Amino acid sequence: MGLSFAIFYTVAGIPLGRIADSKSRRGLIAGGVAVWSLMTAFCGLAQQYWHFIIGRIGVGAGEAALSPAAYSLIADSFAPNRRATASVCTRWVFTLVPVLRFCWAVSW
Repeated sequence: MGLSFAIFYTVAGIPLGRIADSKSRRGLIAGGVAVWSLMTAFCGLAQQYWHFIIGRIGVGAGEAALSPAAYSLIADSFAPNRRATASVCTRWVFTLVPVLRFCWAVSW
């Protein structure tokens, strides 16, 4: 499952990065979150292994929309001397949230 996600996250990230530079980044983020959410639900409803693989491919493609659009928005929203801090905070949240979610799940 990890390989199908990683391949499509990587492959989809390149054209989505180009789209983030030329189209609505907020729309790209919204579309990516919608695909990500729908495909996550699809994974939960999977009846066969290949259904789950297709769901993971969709999750990877949906997640791939977030990073290029978010960093492009950061570049436009912050002065050059503040961009590094904003980028680090964004990356920190992407890392911290799954860790906190895991800790919360384990505590139940």
